[in-house]
Amino acid sequence: MNSARELRPIARTSDETRDNSASLDGRRSWLPVVSMLGATLVGSLLPLIRTPTFYYWDDTAGVAVGVWQRIAENVISGTPPFLQIDMWRGGNFIAEAATGMWNPVMLGLMVGTYPLDDVGIAITVAKFVLFLLTSGGVYVLARSFGATPWLAAVAGTTLALSGWALFMDGSSWINGTAITALTPWAWWALRRCYLGGFRPGGIIVAAIFAYLVPSTGNPYGVLTLAVVFLAVAVEAILARRPKALLWLAAIGAGVVLTVVVVYLPFLLT
Repeated sequence: MNSARELRPIARTSDETRDNSASLDGRRSWLPVVSMLGATLVGSLLPLIRTPTFYYWDDTAGVAVGVWQRIAENVISGTPPFLQIDMWRGGNFIAEAATGMWNPVMLGLMVGTYPLDDVGIAITVAKFVLFLLTSGGVYVLARSFGATPWLAAVAGTTLALSGWALFMDGSSWINGTAITALTPWAWWALRRCYLGGFRPGGIIVAAIFAYLVPSTGNPYGVLTLAVVFLAVAVEAILARRPKALLWLAAIGAGVVLTVVVVYLPFLLT
């Protein structure tokens, strides 16, 4: 009897140790991701120390902020933003394509930053979100190829803060920043769908993420997505899975049909 009583605290202590270890491992698994996002945010803030208007430059200042404000204003008021007569030649949003109004992520950023009175701060916040999305997308993509968590985190931070992403698109061309942010997610989702055997759920997720890239309205998004499909197709060919090419073609055709509304008015105008 005494020995049985003595064993109970030992067993309870063992269970508590196991739970604490699992909790600690769970926190450690998030450490690379949190570190990556923190480094990306800090790195994107650094240019503002010497140049407060770093992210409010060129096309961003001349075009993007005005378009974003008007689209957000229309959406919030329940008015279609397709044609803005008072903006003269620059108000034909339906034919402009590059407004990003057909992209849910960009539209969400437009509406989400609209309450900010300072348009420079608003567009800067939107760009920070895109930098973080870039890091996250590269991280999950690298992990899908077998990279360790810390190496994937380094890759995510590196691409988000790379020269072109930060100093070219980041400072002036938000559509380019959006493409950089969304392409890794599309690649990850499409490859995940391929590796999973093209199940219905995987196909839907892949199609949604693939749509996000060209729906930015930037033609380079179409080219970038084509390269992503090509990369997965090459992987399928090397793995001798010819049927996968048919599925990839079907998903690609579906995405093309969904972005007709983005580019056809532009081509016909």
